[in-house]
Amino acid sequence: MFSSSRIEKLSSDLVAYFSSPVSSYLSYDLNQRSSLRVSFWKGLHQGLNGTLNESIYISNIEKCMEHLFFILPVPNCDSRPEAGLAGSMQEWLEAIRCLSKAPHQWLMAMLQVPDINQFHEKDNLDEVAKLITARVRLVRIGCLPISELAKLKSYILSARSEGVWWNVLIDVVAAVSAAEVTLRRQWLLDALEISCIAEHPSTAMWFVGLLSGSCSQYMPLLVADPDSVLRDLQVTLPSLLLKSSWSPVAESVADKLWTAMERICAQKTESTSAGGGVCLPGQDHISESEARSFTSLARAVQQACISLKDYLPLHKQLRLANMEAF
Repeated sequence: MFSSSRIEKLSSDLVAYFSSPVSSYLSYDLNQRSSLRVSFWKGLHQGLNGTLNESIYISNIEKCMEHLFFILPVPNCDSRPEAGLAGSMQEWLEAIRCLSKAPHQWLMAMLQVPDINQFHEKDNLDEVAKLITARVRLVRIGCLPISELAKLKSYILSARSEGVWWNVLIDVVAAVSAAEVTLRRQWLLDALEISCIAEHPSTAMWFVGLLSGSCSQYMPLLVADPDSVLRDLQVTLPSLLLKSSWSPVAESVADKLWTAMERICAQKTESTSAGGGVCLPGQDHISESEARSFTSLARAVQQACISLKDYLPLHKQLRLANMEAF
C-alpha cells in the first residue's frame, strides 16, 4: 500500500498528465487519447470496487474522476460505425461504470447542474449537457432514482434545441420510457405544458415526439432525427393515446397541444406579418433562434392537433377546421 503523500502525488501527476500543455499526452491522436482515458477510468473503477476504502484513497480517486469527467467528449447517441464515435461511447460507458461506484454525496455534488440562466453560450451548454447526461445514464443503470431527472425536467425541456441537446433528449427519453406508465404520462403532459410557455418550444415538442415514438407501435420504423420526429408526431401521438394505459390522459394531451398550437401558430402568423422575429410584446417570448425552423414546427403541431381533433370539444374542432394551414 502507498503512503498518503505518495497517493496524493499519483493523483496530482494524473491530473497534470491530462491537463499540462507540455504533456506527452498531447502527442497522441484523438483515438489514442480516448483509449488512454478509458484505461484510467477502468483503473479508477477497480480502485473503487476493491478494498481501497480509506479516506485518503477515496478522496484522491474522486479528484481524478472529477478531472477525467470534465475532459469527457460531448455526449453523442449515434452508434453507427461510420459516425466514428466508438471511442467516445466506450469512454462514456467506463465513466458511468466508475461513477456508479462513487460515494453518493460526492457524486451528486459533482453532477450539480447550475442555474440555466447562466448558460447561454454553446461551450457552457456542452458542459451542462455532460452533467445531465451523466445523471440520466446513472438512472438508466439503476444507480439513481428517476426522481433525480424529474427535478431537472423544466431545465431539460426548456433549453435551446440545438446540437448536443438533441442527444440529451434521446438519453432522457430512453430513461423515461423504462419507467412506469404513470411517470411517462406525467412527463408527456409536463412537456406539452412547458411548450406553452418556453422560449424554445421546439425542445419540448422534440421530447413529445421522441417519447410518443418510443412508446408507439411504429417505433421500429421511425427515424430519430429532429425533422422526422416532428413530422411523425401526427402519427405517433394518436397511436400512443389509443393504448388503454394512455387513453386516460388523451383529452388533457389534446387540450395542452391545442394551447401550444395556438401560441406557436399565432406567433408564426405575427412573425410573417412583421417580416421577421418571433417575439411579441405582451406575450410569452419565443426566442428568435427558433425562427429558422418555426414554419416546420407550426405545421407539425397543427397537423398533430388535427390528428387529435376527436379529443377536443366541438368549438375547438370547428376553429381547427377553419384555421389556415401552414
